[in-house]
Amino acid sequence: MIRIDNLGGETMRYASWEKEKQMSDKPDLVLTGKFIEKDGSFIFSEGSYRYLVVPDTYKYMLKVQQNGKTILQQTQEAENTIDNVPPPSPE
Repeated sequence: MIRIDNLGGETMRYASWEKEKQMSDKPDLVLTGKFIEKDGSFIFSEGSYRYLVVPDTYKYMLKVQQNGKTILQQTQEAENTIDNVPPPSPE
């Protein structure tokens, strides 16, 4: 489960929890990144890892890359895990 919060302007915060946890629990991972207005994507980086959250028709796709190679690609099923950001719309 992930949540993205707008910290003001293009600065965003990414928080994620393991499957068995609740959003009220302390996140397992917290990163800051930015919103890319051109395509509605979010980018967060931590060392050799890059977390991309991209619009995918009414949902968002989470892509995790390590050294430029995609190691995880997963549709986010929750109805609204992005706070203060409009949901993606179909093209």
